[in-house]
Amino acid sequence: MKISNRKYEHLKIATKYPEKDYYTGFEDVLLVHEALSNFNFSDIDTSTFFIEKNISIPLLISSMTGGFKEAEKINRRLAEVAQKNLIPIGVGSVRVAVEEKKFLKSYSIVREVAPDVPVISNIGIQQLIEGGTDLAEKAVELIDADALAIHLNKLQELIMPEGEPNQSGAVDVLKEVVRKLKVKVIIKETGCGISKEVALLASHLKINYIDVGGSGGTSFAVIEGLRAK
Repeated sequence: MKISNRKYEHLKIATKYPEKDYYTGFEDVLLVHEALSNFNFSDIDTSTFFIEKNISIPLLISSMTGGFKEAEKINRRLAEVAQKNLIPIGVGSVRVAVEEKKFLKSYSIVREVAPDVPVISNIGIQQLIEGGTDLAEKAVELIDADALAIHLNKLQELIMPEGEPNQSGAVDVLKEVVRKLKVKVIIKETGCGISKEVALLASHLKINYIDVGGSGGTSFAVIEGLRAK
């Protein structure tokens, strides 16, 4: 199956089988309402600095999709929201654009529509093991990105019928990408989260940011399980 077709299947499954019952941790948080305050709410400033750019709030539209015809419309709408509200935004794995140029627009539309916010490209650790720093640089250049997210989707690869579960050399390639790439490097998961041990290793490797991608959001491992049925 072409990767572009697989990306479309991901979208269809995610919309057909929304995940509702996963524990997020927010269930244990109760915000205390303070009825009396002694300041002007208009003075609150949520803006901050992220990946060399000013943003309005510490919130990220994390990578979701790309690589098939309908994805261009989705990413355009997300980019419009990002630009209007000055929120950073990521794209789905650009592997499809590397292999099938006709789908590049489904990713590059994000930078086109959102020129003033941090745009994050995305490629898998499996692909970097084979393609090395040249592929990492290409992933950034394809969409003029401000950073590169590298997804560590081991469980997804193990479940996926077309999976590539071999991660031999992953640490070495991460080290090399961080050393050579001129933009910020992020590691991310796709629904299974980042353990303390992996986070400490990422810190040791001088990874700039971690996108936990844990319980409560879309799990691509679950999606692949549904695809495999």
